[in-house]
Amino acid sequence: MQLTPVLKWNNCGGENCPAVYDTETGDLVIQGWNLAADESEQLRNRGDDESGVRIPYGLAEQIADMVNARRS
Repeated sequence: MQLTPVLKWNNCGGENCPAVYDTETGDLVIQGWNLAADESEQLRNRGDDESGVRIPYGLAEQIADMVNARRS
């Protein structure tokens, strides 16, 4: 799967920033901070091939803005 960067958290000061990527399938891939084991255990209905990442609320707002702009 080819990943194309589309968003980077705008309050990030440098490297290792949460980000969003497009794929050729139309899905989004989210890059964020790994969850600790005890945090991962709290995820509901998580399949063996799923994981959770933590992203800043500001990036979630950027994602919402991007999706809304694409719908227009």
